[in-house]
Amino acid sequence: MSQHPTRVGRGLFTPAGELAARELAKSGGSLNAVANGRLIRISAGPTDWDVSTPWQGRELVGWNKRFSNWDKMITVTFYVELSSTNNPLPTFTLALKPPLTDEDVANAADTYMMLLNLSRVIQE
Repeated sequence: MSQHPTRVGRGLFTPAGELAARELAKSGGSLNAVANGRLIRISAGPTDWDVSTPWQGRELVGWNKRFSNWDKMITVTFYVELSSTNNPLPTFTLALKPPLTDEDVANAADTYMMLLNLSRVIQE
């Protein structure tokens, strides 16, 4: 399992809105259609997750990726951190069809993590 690369020293700064616009352009501007894969909330079963659907839980703080030899997909796992353990808790997965560069995967992951956090309902 590898973590996403650091953004330090990786070219010019691109605003999050521009990255989101590029990513959404791949799916015709649809928030709930992943351009080349599927987004799933782990606790909600195997059905695709609509990014614009509100969800409750802690803020997603990071992601990691792995390549599956079984289904030949790149799986990005978004996670939250719990105060009671050092292990991150997986919350959503984004399955992407290769071939994709590391930068393509990082842009997709950053975009979907931002969109999911924007649709999060804060527990009070």
